[in-house]
This record gives sequence, structure tokens and C-alpha cells, in this order.
Amino acid sequence: MTEIETKIRERFHIVDGKLALLNTYKGKNPLTEIGTDDGKGYRRVLIEGTYKQCHQILWFLSTGHWPEALDHINGNRSDNRLENLRESNKVHNGRSYNRPSLNAASVYRGVSRNGTNWRTRVGDKHVGTFKSEIEAAHAFDKNALTEGYSKEALNFPLDEDKTMKGRGKQ
Repeated sequence: MTEIETKIRERFHIVDGKLALLNTYKGKNPLTEIGTDDGKGYRRVLIEGTYKQCHQILWFLSTGHWPEALDHINGNRSDNRLENLRESNKVHNGRSYNRPSLNAASVYRGVSRNGTNWRTRVGDKHVGTFKSEIEAAHAFDKNALTEGYSKEALNFPLDEDKTMKGRGKQ
């Protein structure tokens, strides 16, 4: 075990799915969640001059090993409950749930305006052009599953087993 891993085990524990201090430190309640926002939505703590992400520490404390990558299943980077984390790799983690950009032309993932039509892309792959935004979103879902995206990354996760057959232009 490294020096940092030893310090983590000595200082932190999990309370209600959140990272907390084992003892009172600088007046902080040991039952209160610790960590600060890193500006990207992740919580982090400073240990021996190095910032560590809280969700990675929680995973280490629970499993005894450091993951290559962790995925927040619901897409909320500050929701570090263990049931919301799953071990991943960098490729699959990038294919997980992403919130649509506030400046996006479409509210659906993988869908953008193309003149009067809607274009669908899955990663670098052009899927097609559609008359309706919803039709394009369903096409994204169908192709995203075959490209290895998680169900949480879909626009309509409950419709994942349905195909585009029978859908008219909307």
C-alpha cells in the first residue's frame, strides 16, 4: 500500500454514500460530506499536496483498488453514491451519459440541424439525415447501442429494444 493509500484509509470513511472524515479536523463534523467542486462538477479533496477525486477515493475505500475510470451512471458528476458508480475504461466512459449543450440546436444527443432537416451522428459516424428531430434521435439510439454506448447515453432508454419500423415522419 502506498503512503497516499495509507493516509486515505486513516483519514476518510463513507457515510451515507459520501466521503467523510474519520475524525473532527479543523472543526469539521466527521459525518459531513467533504470535498470541493473542481469547476467541472466533480468533488475533490487535497491529500498531501495532490488533489484526488472523491468518487475515486470512495471506490478505493470500497473495493481496495483504483479503477482505470469510473462512470457516473446518472451523469451527475457530484453524485458519488456507490450505486451510481461503475468501473469503466476511458473509451466507454466517454460514451456514457452526457448532458446536451445549452447552445445545442437539438435537445437530443447526437442530433444537429442540417438546413431544414436533422442530422444524426454517433461518434465520427454519420448515420443519416431525417425530416424530424425525434426520428433523428431514435436513429441515434439504434446506432449508439451497436457502437457500444451505454443505455444511459440513449435519448429514449426505455425504447432501446424498439426499431424505427412503422415510425412515420413527425
